[in-house]
Amino acid sequence: DLYLTAYHDIDIALDTTPFNGGTTSYEAIWMGVPVLTLAGERLMGRQTASLMTGIGHPEFVTESKQAFVAQAFKLTRQLDVLTEDRAALRARAAATIAAPLLEAAPGADAATSRTPQRAGARPALP
Repeated sequence: DLYLTAYHDIDIALDTTPFNGGTTSYEAIWMGVPVLTLAGERLMGRQTASLMTGIGHPEFVTESKQAFVAQAFKLTRQLDVLTEDRAALRARAAATIAAPLLEAAPGADAATSRTPQRAGARPALP
């Protein structure tokens, strides 16, 4: 619970390279924090680029180290715009990333609705 709550104090997440965040990037997006990434040449270096492009934010995908630094500085001067967009990130992620996954796995949405909502909770045994 505290882990995800920490995202409330973050304006922009900076992705790792050459191996992107993957699940960590998705968690940030789900919590309303956009992730700035440097797109790599291989799959493991392009996951966050796919996520950010998929939710309609290709401006968070850079192609060089210089562009990454320049975009990071630019975004820090636009925190008001980022704040306005935070609430919409989860809805976009749910519609563009999570929905196709749930459609591909029948019953997954029902299973996740039974998942305990707080860290450390264990589901009741049948």
